[in-house]
Amino acid sequence: MKEKKIKLRYKLLNFDITPVACQSPERYVELLKKILDDKIHKTTFHEKRTELKYLEVQDRYVYGTLINSTILSNGKWFDDDKEGMVDFEVDKKLHPNTQVWRFCFVPSTHRLALYLDNKASLGQVKKYFEEAFKDVVDRDKGEEVHVSIVSSEDAIDAILNAKHLTSLEMEVTYTNNDNNEEWEEADQQLKDSKITKVKTKLSGTPQQPISLKSGTFFHSLLHLCKDYGKAIAVGKFDGKRKKISTERYPDEIRTSYIDGQSREEIVTDEVIKRYGDKD
Repeated sequence: MKEKKIKLRYKLLNFDITPVACQSPERYVELLKKILDDKIHKTTFHEKRTELKYLEVQDRYVYGTLINSTILSNGKWFDDDKEGMVDFEVDKKLHPNTQVWRFCFVPSTHRLALYLDNKASLGQVKKYFEEAFKDVVDRDKGEEVHVSIVSSEDAIDAILNAKHLTSLEMEVTYTNNDNNEEWEEADQQLKDSKITKVKTKLSGTPQQPISLKSGTFFHSLLHLCKDYGKAIAVGKFDGKRKKISTERYPDEIRTSYIDGQSREEIVTDEVIKRYGDKD
């Protein structure tokens, strides 16, 4: 009997705890559990709310589900039978237009893989965790969790190859637990200076556009934006002048697994292969 292959697509978020003294794989799991236990829900897009509903903690990964639903409000509703407005009170236990979004979090790499089914929105999930973490961190220790969309190499390459690059904003939240030898110029300077946040804006003109030469600090910093922040650039892309943001071009990973295999084990292996164990 032929083995059945199941296709899978996912996108990644990177969680980054600061200061480094607070950071450990176990701490990420503790914070996720607290979000679940506290039943934290957040408005993540107009009239949409998201809430963490389930966690399954395994040795190498955490499987979880989020629900995303429409927010309804009490107020005046039109009643066809009465042909007029009536007072309506929403049943808070009901969640209309619910989508169930599934993810696999790998604590040793602090990356979350969001499965791209049921119209899963990476932007809404990013916003949810950004806001939910604020409610559970240890403020006495100055603890924060920064959430970044892992963007594609194509987005970085597009900025590097842009013609007449006149504006480049880069925002990076960075801790020294990751090893980025490939972008050593920025990596080492950030580590040596014990800098955890960088926000900078470069400006040029069409006559003297920004130059991001290989081996320079800003060239390396742009590459760090792929996993640790975002970059917004203005220039000519494919002959047209426009603004692009790396957050609009998330990395999408396509893979497959055999029916009967653990989907989460496959994803965990892939994520660790890409980023390595940090613990």
